[in-house]
Amino acid sequence: MTARPSASSSAARRFLVLSAKITVSVGLLWLLLRRVELGQLWTYARSASLPWLAAALALYLLMILISAWRWKLLLDVQAVGVTGGRLVNSYLVATFFNNFLPSNIGGDVIRIRDTAAEAGSKTTATTVVLVDRGIGLLGLVLVAAMAATVGVVGGTGIAALAPMLWVGFAAGSALAASLLMAPGGVARVLGPLRRIHQEWVTERITRMTRTLARFGQSPRALAACLGGAVLVQLVLVAFYAAIARSMG
Repeated sequence: MTARPSASSSAARRFLVLSAKITVSVGLLWLLLRRVELGQLWTYARSASLPWLAAALALYLLMILISAWRWKLLLDVQAVGVTGGRLVNSYLVATFFNNFLPSNIGGDVIRIRDTAAEAGSKTTATTVVLVDRGIGLLGLVLVAAMAATVGVVGGTGIAALAPMLWVGFAAGSALAASLLMAPGGVARVLGPLRRIHQEWVTERITRMTRTLARFGQSPRALAACLGGAVLVQLVLVAFYAAIARSMG
């Protein structure tokens, strides 16, 4: 007697969730299209080179795949078992939300939500995403430093820019290494937060430092992740170049 009401309530819940997803998706698409001159967009679309557009889409998909692979590397260090396909799906959804919410926060929330259960806590999932973001930023600075150096050698760059970027990369790398090799420092910095709620905050800090310590013990995975971050930036450059070529 209780199976039918339970099944009907489950079906109703799924229907409500699906309806909410459709409503949010339609609303976000409306916000996006409202900012675009549809006539001008159609003109560009008709004159665009289809082969170059296809190449741009392939490059963007490659960027998503590399980003999901980097994420999986970090999750594997934490012994979090999530399939690559699931991470790709999550990254696609996160990228969609990043187009509408500031500072990529919306996309990061999606990624944390999608891995929190397997990670055993939201704190661990959040720390993984933050480390991924940090490595991605280091990759961006490294690519910028290399590009600035090439520009200076070729006589087209700003002489002072390359050294500044290299110093920034070195400083960022040193800071990241100190956080991962000696996570106790993070616990000391966050210590005053225990005044908010001793037990709850202490548990979160412990999980965060434990997660950072595992990363500190896996330099090869971190190096591979940094290499992936550099590759992502290079693929993005190629993506925008393909878009520009498609528009003539």
